[in-house]
Amino acid sequence: MNGSSNEEEREFRKVYMDYHKIICKVAYSHVRDYYLAQDICQEAFLRLHQYFDSMPKEKIKAWLIVVAVNLARDIRKKGGQYTEIVGLSDWERVKNEERAGNNVEEFLERADARSLCLEALEGLREKNEKWYEILVLVECVGVPRKKIAKAHGISLSTVDGYLKRAKAWLKVNYKDMYQDLYK
Repeated sequence: MNGSSNEEEREFRKVYMDYHKIICKVAYSHVRDYYLAQDICQEAFLRLHQYFDSMPKEKIKAWLIVVAVNLARDIRKKGGQYTEIVGLSDWERVKNEERAGNNVEEFLERADARSLCLEALEGLREKNEKWYEILVLVECVGVPRKKIAKAHGISLSTVDGYLKRAKAWLKVNYKDMYQDLYK
């Protein structure tokens, strides 16, 4: 939001008011420290501010939650306290899927695919944080590559190189698991 208008600032403030409590709760559920959760929430919104004008509004909440969880995991790796919870239990997801007219087998197949996807993304994150961040921003959130290059102070070709390496790494390390899932 560099050089943003008053309208963009109002939109950002509205998003903050809509989601800051949720993001603080997510962070707190992982670190069990009120002040640390506040810091995580603040950092998540600072990162959002960087991409706000190019991020699809319908993806903001999910993106903030992912960022908050990742920040909490980073703290855990550095020795902080951590308790894993999930916002929506698997049972609630099954019930929601059944209400939508889908059967449990389809739900389980999608759950396996989601689990593999999360595992692959976490593996990529552990391999190279930059690759992970850029892949998620481009492929999951839809931020333009040029915007990412500018925000990170790197060239567009560097962004493309990170994407290429990330996808190649994922293919090498998770292709067999993906094929096994869909046999």
